[in-house]
Amino acid sequence: MKKPLSLLSVTLLSVFFLSSAVPELDVSAATAEAFEVDLVHSSIIFRVKHANVSYAYGRFNEFSGEIQWSPEQLGDTSVSFEVKADSVDTNNEGRDEHLCGPDFFSCKEFPTWSFQSKKVEALGEDRYAVSGEMTMRGEKKDLRFEMDMTGEGEQRGTKKIGFETTFSIKRSEFGMDYGLKGIGDDVRVTMSIEANGAKG
Repeated sequence: MKKPLSLLSVTLLSVFFLSSAVPELDVSAATAEAFEVDLVHSSIIFRVKHANVSYAYGRFNEFSGEIQWSPEQLGDTSVSFEVKADSVDTNNEGRDEHLCGPDFFSCKEFPTWSFQSKKVEALGEDRYAVSGEMTMRGEKKDLRFEMDMTGEGEQRGTKKIGFETTFSIKRSEFGMDYGLKGIGDDVRVTMSIEANGAKG
């Protein structure tokens, strides 16, 4: 006559079957939160040397972007933005038309310029290095810049994060070599970004 299973044996068997039936969860995996650029509260400005005398400033009025934000696991973090080239604004209509022409942005042929990150690294408290690829006038160039997290919070139930960065590019590397003797090659770009997450 077979002996009945002891209470301990039944418990151990139950634990074994239950643990083998349920897949293990990766508790270390972090899910990035998606934030979209708030155009009303964000700015992209640039400056370039004019006649080796002074700096001329301009801005772009239309752009979009997305930040996949995971500060605890930066491998899941990414930054991307796209700028409408014909939204360039230097407070001079004639100059803006020239900038949209073939000497510079060639807006009809290349209506946007953009950036897509490949890697985000921490540099210290609220400071990060972003490496990726800039695409402008059909040219793709590697770009690395440092950005500061300027704040985070919530407004009317919407989560918000803010960043600011300044970086430089050489316009000649993107096919814009017009007037290099009188207009600087180095263009400094400053981006101040406020981005909105999903409503809580």
